[in-house]
Amino acid sequence: MHHELGEKWSNFLGHVISQGIETDLGLTPNLDFSKSSIIIKFLVP
Repeated sequence: MHHELGEKWSNFLGHVISQGIETDLGLTPNLDFSKSSIIIKFLVP
Protein backbone atom coordinates (compact mmCIF):
# COMPACT_ATOMS: atom_id res chain seq x y z
CA MET A 1 0.00 0.00 0.00
CA HIS A 2 1.44 3.36 -1.00
CA HIS A 3 0.39 6.58 0.74
CA GLU A 4 1.63 10.05 1.61
CA LEU A 5 0.67 10.13 5.28
CA GLY A 6 4.10 9.56 6.88
CA GLU A 7 5.90 6.89 8.83
CA LYS A 8 3.59 6.92 11.88
CA TRP A 9 0.60 6.26 9.62
CA SER A 10 2.50 3.45 7.89
CA ASN A 11 2.95 1.81 11.26
CA PHE A 12 -0.67 2.36 12.31
CA LEU A 13 -2.24 1.22 9.03
CA GLY A 14 0.05 -1.80 8.82
CA HIS A 15 -0.97 -2.99 12.26
CA VAL A 16 -4.70 -2.40 11.64
CA ILE A 17 -4.58 -4.33 8.36
CA SER A 18 -2.44 -7.05 9.98
CA GLN A 19 -4.99 -7.54 12.77
CA GLY A 20 -7.78 -7.80 10.20
CA ILE A 21 -5.89 -10.48 8.28
CA GLU A 22 -5.18 -12.42 11.47
CA THR A 23 -8.75 -12.14 12.76
CA ASP A 24 -10.65 -12.74 9.53
CA LEU A 25 -8.31 -15.13 7.69
CA GLY A 26 -6.34 -16.73 10.51
CA LEU A 27 -3.05 -15.89 8.75
CA THR A 28 0.01 -14.25 10.28
CA PRO A 29 1.36 -11.55 7.97
CA ASN A 30 4.91 -10.15 7.83
CA LEU A 31 5.04 -6.36 7.66
CA ASP A 32 7.66 -4.07 6.13
CA PHE A 33 7.26 -0.32 6.67
CA SER A 34 8.75 2.75 5.07
CA LYS A 35 7.91 6.45 5.20
CA SER A 36 5.31 6.16 2.44
CA SER A 37 4.45 2.48 2.04
CA ILE A 38 3.46 -0.73 3.75
CA ILE A 39 4.31 -4.16 2.39
CA ILE A 40 2.24 -7.00 3.80
CA LYS A 41 3.27 -10.58 3.04
CA PHE A 42 1.52 -13.75 4.12
CA LEU A 43 1.43 -17.38 3.07
CA VAL A 44 -1.86 -18.86 1.95
CA PRO A 45 -2.10 -22.54 2.99
